[in-house]
Amino acid sequence: MIGLHSPSTKYIGFNELKYSINNGWLSSIGPGTKTFEKYIKKYTKSKYVVATINGTAALQLSIACLYPKKSEEILIPDLSFISTVNAVHYNFCKPVFLGINPDFMISENALKNFINEKTFFKNGFTYNKITKKKILALIVVNVFGNLPNIFKIKKILKGKNIKIIEDAAESLGSFYLKNKKRTHSGTVGDIGCLSFNVNKIITTGGGGMILTKNLKTYKIIKHLANQSKLDPINFIHDQIGFNYSMPSINASIGIGQIKKINTILKLKKGIYKYYLSKFSKNKKIEFISVDQKNYSSNFWLNLVRFKNKSLNLNNIISKLKRRNIIARPIWFPLSLQTYNKNFQRFKTQDTKKIIKNVLCLPSGYDLTKKELQYIIEEINNIS
Repeated sequence: MIGLHSPSTKYIGFNELKYSINNGWLSSIGPGTKTFEKYIKKYTKSKYVVATINGTAALQLSIACLYPKKSEEILIPDLSFISTVNAVHYNFCKPVFLGINPDFMISENALKNFINEKTFFKNGFTYNKITKKKILALIVVNVFGNLPNIFKIKKILKGKNIKIIEDAAESLGSFYLKNKKRTHSGTVGDIGCLSFNVNKIITTGGGGMILTKNLKTYKIIKHLANQSKLDPINFIHDQIGFNYSMPSINASIGIGQIKKINTILKLKKGIYKYYLSKFSKNKKIEFISVDQKNYSSNFWLNLVRFKNKSLNLNNIISKLKRRNIIARPIWFPLSLQTYNKNFQRFKTQDTKKIIKNVLCLPSGYDLTKKELQYIIEEINNIS
């Protein structure tokens, strides 16, 4: 079976993993966690980093460190993996869903219009005109390893005292390009969150990482992630905390991979270019290309859109599965999930139209040329 983004053991650091096991360094106090953090910090050039048990925990902590009051609001795009909105709910905040662009990322125009039309500024904070609730933060999602116009977003929110959290779960290795400078995703906003889930560019089995340039934010997150422990000897805790630190054994799995990140990215780009060259010959399919002017992508997942609107995507997925190929649709819109339907939305009416008939293709970096040719042949036959 050809997986969507199957984990590869090619670059796992078996020496580091063996060291952790042989020395009993299995928990988060082991040296593997600190070592992995150092490598991520160096690669992303983030001033401070905190390794977590998964990307969802990283998102939850990124909101929790702002000490939100119940029902304060978080702006989020209508399209993302479910953990983005769940992190909002975990913190007893309310999501406000914003429309997306044809590139699947947050619409800067929707954000700008919402701020101008639906909010007011008072006593140093931005409030929702309809609910009268404070808007605490915006979560920007880097979808499929691609990046939105974060600098335009920052400009829209300038002076509004709304924190920017970058959900960079899928974009390790993606960089913003501005004024001949490369800036890693997740480091432009106030807080960034990476994921090392089993299907990501590099994996620790399960894991995440929080990036920030602010020392106070770092200290709060570090404290919260370690059960808010003040006194480790007498078990004194000053507030509700979380057991969210990444275990050393998981971190040791990622060390060898982050050392090979440039090799992995080169392989990923090669897969993207191969798909692009082959699907460009099929007039019934639109291969969704990446804008490489304003950022460099890690090409995490590759996508195609079937131009024949009568095709049923679920049937296509089933046919491919019978041919031992795993593919999937884009996520269902967050605002249309049952438990989110009563929350405010703005300019989200086109989300379903934008994602219609779009299929995510197998994109693991150890796919062989033979496997790629087989995938392309089967997709072409279906279209």
